[in-house]
Amino acid sequence: MAIQRPSGQPNINKEEFKNLIIPVPLQITKQIELVNAMDEARSHRKQKLAEADALLDGSDTEILNILGLNVPTLSPRNIFATRLSDLNQSRRIDVSYHLPFHQTITRVLNSCPYPLSTISELCCKPVGGATPKKGDQELYTDSGIKFLRILNIKANEIDLTDVKYIKPDVHEGQLKRSQLDSGDVLMTITGRVGTAAVVNENILPANINQHIVRLKMLNDSCLPEYLAAYLNTNLGLTISNRSVTGGTRMALDYGAIQAIPIPLPPKKIQEQVIAVVQHRRSEAQRLRSEAETGWQIAKQWFEDQLLGGS
Repeated sequence: MAIQRPSGQPNINKEEFKNLIIPVPLQITKQIELVNAMDEARSHRKQKLAEADALLDGSDTEILNILGLNVPTLSPRNIFATRLSDLNQSRRIDVSYHLPFHQTITRVLNSCPYPLSTISELCCKPVGGATPKKGDQELYTDSGIKFLRILNIKANEIDLTDVKYIKPDVHEGQLKRSQLDSGDVLMTITGRVGTAAVVNENILPANINQHIVRLKMLNDSCLPEYLAAYLNTNLGLTISNRSVTGGTRMALDYGAIQAIPIPLPPKKIQEQVIAVVQHRRSEAQRLRSEAETGWQIAKQWFEDQLLGGS
């Protein structure tokens, strides 16, 4: 890091890399001790991260059970048939849209013990953002209004790692229509389609680019955290991704977003779903924090042993 050349992509050349000084303990047994200790630390870190991922993955089954939705696991079918009338009605001829699994999902949703609604019935019309003109650096700044991109939208979480900023006059001018409020549901509509998270006060003021839509609830019949939790299940993601269109960059259009079916249970059940997500996220964050803390301690111990620190 000390000798790299600053540029669009910081780098060092082969000669500089070849001349880096590497401390090497003379005793092979000491080298083996260091390697074994780091292997063990790395294994502990990997295990805790895997436990965290399993916690989050397991929320799907728990949420769908609460909603009374039993989605079977189907084996892939390479050969199937569909009616011409279905093609005409859907105006879609791509194979993935007509996979038999989608018919199963439709039957499961129709058997849901709770009424089905749609995003168009629960939310205002989706609003997307925009990206200030490429190369127009005066529109961006080192601080100010947070400018969220796809990488910032995680399942049930807004991650501000590597967040960009725009100037207030852009927020109030060019991107005024896509300003965010607390309680808005953000949903990715290109690339990683269907991932959703809820805006809270901590990230405001903020705005979004054109690869994200803002869903603002019409009333309190559907809690925003419940809507995001459902959209992030494998069932919700499968429904969202079925309707994507495009060639080189698949995207979900606003009409398809508004048509997504949403089971609408009583508030008590919605709050139960939200509690599941919050508990599992909290436990996963604890495990990840422990994993990273343990790894940092192991690296510091390695350096102390190698360089003679206390």
